[in-house]
Amino acid sequence: MFQNFMHAPHRATVIAVIIALGACARPTSVSSTWQEIRQSPAHPYDKILVVGISDDSNQRRRFENLMLGRLQKPGTTVWASHQSMQPDRDLNRATVTALVKQTGATAVIVTRLADQKISTEEVDARTGHKTRRKGENPVNFFRYDYDEYEEPAYLVVKNTVSLITDLYETKEGRLLYSIETTTHDKESGMEIIDEATSAIVARLRRDGLIP
Repeated sequence: MFQNFMHAPHRATVIAVIIALGACARPTSVSSTWQEIRQSPAHPYDKILVVGISDDSNQRRRFENLMLGRLQKPGTTVWASHQSMQPDRDLNRATVTALVKQTGATAVIVTRLADQKISTEEVDARTGHKTRRKGENPVNFFRYDYDEYEEPAYLVVKNTVSLITDLYETKEGRLLYSIETTTHDKESGMEIIDEATSAIVARLRRDGLIP
């Protein structure tokens, strides 16, 4: 019954749009480097302090909270720096060292902005249609009128953002591993954070640094 509810030409148009959107989406680029011996630690780090470096405190909280959620697994303890320190304290080497002592973290994951490119794209004006049902009579339930409307042209701002993530082991304070992630042509900070954190955690797990 419902197979024929959407007319075939309309159905084909929707499918074409979905395919076009999927083809335009560029996946997040990921590269990683071992700073010393290229091998996984004997045991994954399961006590992790997450530090996001940003002048925007809201962005820092969003990033750290999402990283925390993606890193947490049974047997793993994760701290976000903004939750573990006083709000009036500056984020620097001394305060991070104090957090390591306070939490007992065995690894610190620090992420900072490496590069950002901003571009704009003009979306042309277009004409659309809104449906309006003809009355409430059951006979007319599936009958519609179509009102035409116009959407003016507008600009879309897109961001391509590269982040550097470093993993330090805390016993000797050594930098062990670095990841560079680049998210392409995103319209919102949340899109960037969502894709970047997913890529970072996936790469850390792949190389045996976290459970």
